[in-house]
Amino acid sequence: MISFGIDVSIITCPPKSSRMNEGAPMTFADSRHHRHSRALPLVSSLVAALLLLGGCAVYNEECARFMDDPDGVAGYLSGEVSIAREEVRLRDNAIGQLMAEAYYHAFDGVQSAQNQRPQLAIVNGGSIRSDGLCETRTSLPKGEVKRKVLRDILPYDNTVVLTSVTLQELKEIFEHSMATYSIQSPAGAYLQVAGVRVTIDCSQRIGARIQSIELCRVSEANGCDPAAPANPNEIFIALDSYIFGGGDNFRFPAQEPLRSASNYNFEVVAQYFSEAYPKDKPLANTATSRVTLINCGSAE
Repeated sequence: MISFGIDVSIITCPPKSSRMNEGAPMTFADSRHHRHSRALPLVSSLVAALLLLGGCAVYNEECARFMDDPDGVAGYLSGEVSIAREEVRLRDNAIGQLMAEAYYHAFDGVQSAQNQRPQLAIVNGGSIRSDGLCETRTSLPKGEVKRKVLRDILPYDNTVVLTSVTLQELKEIFEHSMATYSIQSPAGAYLQVAGVRVTIDCSQRIGARIQSIELCRVSEANGCDPAAPANPNEIFIALDSYIFGGGDNFRFPAQEPLRSASNYNFEVVAQYFSEAYPKDKPLANTATSRVTLINCGSAE
């Protein structure tokens, strides 16, 4: 473990080595996003009209027709996975980690002369919705996950972007994510992650809760395979354009991303899910240990 002079340590290693194919077409309205705003999908406005006309108790045909291949299979789960607010906003979650892995791999195959590759990925827990466009669900069952179901829990049309921060700035990002941490009122700023392990002590004052940060490939056995040390002045992060633009009150030093993925985040996640977790290798329904919570209440 290598120290860089602040109370944070770091190890670098690449996360899970699944690759995504490039060039998949965009399937949703190409509404451009501004900083400090969350882009709601065109689908939601159309569905709203359906709700007014007669309600939408289940994810029915009227809702499904506004997306490409709604009944196609996005991927498979080894067992039931909770997506309740108290799960995705308080602790490691399998769907949250799936999203973070997809963000990490969103730039696979993209040429970069400066070797600008994500070293970690972060996803705000608030982007995973149990109150979907047409159905409220608190879990996903074992087996296949259809694209329309994945779309229902990921309703926001944002993009995956790449930016860089210093190690100190990375620490501040995680400190911010824990500043509003509450068992009683789970906040959307809580981060699901890939390619990193973080240790957090909630008994410490706000702004001093992050005890360590390790960039690593977290294996199924919770191991970490070290690689070359990261440059503490340039750490590349893949993340959602919503939080990059100031959503959930996050702040990033860059005004513009280094690059953006060619698809909206739903398609990025759906494509990665289908390639990384087919029927014969489903996604584990239990999350791997990436964020260690100490003195944080019942979420530990």
